[in-house]
This record gives sequence, C-alpha cells and structure tokens, in this order.
Amino acid sequence: MLHLNCKFSPHKKDEEVYLFGNPPYLGYPKQDKQQKQDMENVFLNTNIKYKKLDYITCWFVKGVRYLRLTKARLCFVSTNSICQGEQVSILWPSLLKISAIDYAYKTFKWSNSAKNNLNYSPETPKSPSNT
Repeated sequence: MLHLNCKFSPHKKDEEVYLFGNPPYLGYPKQDKQQKQDMENVFLNTNIKYKKLDYITCWFVKGVRYLRLTKARLCFVSTNSICQGEQVSILWPSLLKISAIDYAYKTFKWSNSAKNNLNYSPETPKSPSNT
C-alpha cells in the first residue's frame, strides 16, 4: 500500500518505476480526519488553497513534485471534478507552472466496481524539462 507520506526513487539512473493505486475519490466534505490531515501535509508550502479540492489532488501534487526530480512521466485516471468547475482555478495554475499535460482524453464511461460506474478523465502531467 502506498501512503501519501511514502518516499521512493529509482535504484539505478535509468530504472523505470511503476506506481499503481486506487486512492479514494472524495470531495472535501466526505474526507475523514486523517484524509484532511493528508491534504494539509501535501499542500503545505504551496500557494494552493486546497480546502475545496478532492482528495485525489494529493496524488497530482506529489506526482508533479516527483517529476521535478526525475525524467519520469505520470499518467492518472481521475474524476471530472478536478478538470472542470471551481477546482480547475484552484489546482491547475500552480501545477502547470512546474509541469505540463502531455495528453488528455475526454470523459469516457468505464465499467468498474464504483457505484453507478463513474465516468473518468485521464490526465498526464509531465515535467517541462521532459518536453
């Protein structure tokens, strides 16, 4: 299990690292006390006003931080909520100053075990040094 406070790095210069996970997709009102503490810890020392952001945004922030230290690329499948509506102006300006989106796909229906088969939007940020 990968926790938000986990640290990792490749063992060799050109070694590939794959991380898989299924973090909870929770808006701020549905986060428990520990998840709210995770949000506070991840967004510490940023100018992002995170209190209205979904919990999944922690993985985007931590991923972009990792990109800055490596030649890595990341791929996320995420909910629409961080790519439209009020969360866009809160999250993306800061992340796009230090990363870029390599590609994105429109929302698609994905058969899964989630209640009502949620729609997803994949996003792939990358470091500007990788362009």
